[in-house]
Amino acid sequence: MTDLEIEYEMLQWELKKLAIKMENTPILAKGYKEMLRKEIDLTKMLQDLMNRMINE
Repeated sequence: MTDLEIEYEMLQWELKKLAIKMENTPILAKGYKEMLRKEIDLTKMLQDLMNRMINE
């Protein structure tokens, strides 16, 4: 496995953990907005990583 593949797997795992946490959290709960921001950031990081993988 290359470093990019490992980073990809780690980001996928983080997104999966966050999705499970969000599933079990009411939308109006404190901190849900922060979880949404984190999800957006992780998704952007994943997109950037995928672009780097394509360019290699």
